[in-house]
Amino acid sequence: MKVLLIYPDTDPISIIPSGLINIEPLGLEYLAGELNDHDVTILDSKIVKHWKRVIEQCQPDVVGITGTVVHTKRMIAILDYVKRIFPNTLTVVGGTHATLVPDDFATPQVDVLIAGQNPTIFRHLLESVERGRALDKVEGLMLRSGNGWTPTAATAP
Repeated sequence: MKVLLIYPDTDPISIIPSGLINIEPLGLEYLAGELNDHDVTILDSKIVKHWKRVIEQCQPDVVGITGTVVHTKRMIAILDYVKRIFPNTLTVVGGTHATLVPDDFATPQVDVLIAGQNPTIFRHLLESVERGRALDKVEGLMLRSGNGWTPTAATAP
């Protein structure tokens, strides 16, 4: 399965200078390390400015994106682009901001939200997609429903 993991650049109209937040997307690198049986690409769009081309070339089955509060609008804009050119691609948001304020991502561009820091949940999500199983059976997800989120079963401690 083709998986594209994205760390966005800051929104062009942000008051935060784009070079100010230039950390390595270590969380996505850890996540990619858990997915060695999939074709995983990491797009760090703080470095790679032609992100649309990368998305088009990758033709992902699943796109995962993360970021902080300053990236929220940019994350949604990137996922909007993904949904326009690949409407059947599953879009997943995770990370600190998604965990703390999931309602910021309750938009048509986002299919699934993963709260917390558990790469196993993303792996189980991919396995379910690959096998054609219903996502509501995957523990620890939040699925978009109407204007909000419906949690799936809680992950056991």
